[in-house]
Amino acid sequence: MQIRLLDRHDVAGFRDLRLAMLRDAPSAFGASPDDEAVLSEDAWAARIGPDDNTALFGAFIGTRMVGSVGLFRQRPAKMRHKALIWGVFVDPDARGRQLARRLMQTMIAHARTLPQIRQVTLSVTASNLHARALYESLGFVQYGHEPKALFVDGNWFDEQQMVLRFTSAA
Repeated sequence: MQIRLLDRHDVAGFRDLRLAMLRDAPSAFGASPDDEAVLSEDAWAARIGPDDNTALFGAFIGTRMVGSVGLFRQRPAKMRHKALIWGVFVDPDARGRQLARRLMQTMIAHARTLPQIRQVTLSVTASNLHARALYESLGFVQYGHEPKALFVDGNWFDEQQMVLRFTSAA
């Protein structure tokens, strides 16, 4: 298993994984496969970056991408100290190997290297107890709760907003 920063050469692999994650866990993500299937190659490449505002790490077994985690830094000057973690996913066939933890640890370490970043945030479906436990074990704390944040297949899902504040100057 390998975890590495993705680049433009990984667009096809990430696109396939992203569409699979949206089908596999529709209540965990705000987008749907239909929303993202229409995105251009350039739009997919822009999500990957990497640059000072965007990063995406992938987990690989051999050459197959089986997991991901993304980071998007806020662009307005007054908010550049914050970044959003998004798209945390591990393919069902690759679960049970601590890949989500390793992906998150890798992204947190990366975020700490970015100039001015003082905190990372994320949203998690409130009923996703495994994900919430993972994030809490990494030091994230809840700062908000949005009732009925997602409407999927006739069901409402609440989301919790969580934050990890960096204590050292990052």
